[in-house]
Amino acid sequence: MKNLIIKDIGKFVNLDISGFIELSGNFNFDNSDGYFMKIFDWLYDFKYFNKNDNITIILRISNLNDETIKNISFIFKMIKNISSVHVDCFYHETDENIRRLVSNLEKIVSIKFNYYLV
Repeated sequence: MKNLIIKDIGKFVNLDISGFIELSGNFNFDNSDGYFMKIFDWLYDFKYFNKNDNITIILRISNLNDETIKNISFIFKMIKNISSVHVDCFYHETDENIRRLVSNLEKIVSIKFNYYLV
């Protein structure tokens, strides 16, 4: 199993076999299912092959839409049974919309998020 890094215009995803996951950038785009399929495949392999029972997720998202919220929610559902999940969410102080959207995501997936203003 290898690390997965996806760099795209305005988006960056880093999935590390140590259990470090980072999503950053603008995730307000259509047809995100194909984009997220690579992430879902990697997470499936991580859960199956990796004995690490800790995951740290860093969210530095500047924009979301309903489709990407659905896909990011699915990431959290995939890791739900991992014993230790730590989530840090960084957002700009003027972007209360992202804070609200991520807060709703936190309620959906029932995992406590830590919030940091940048």
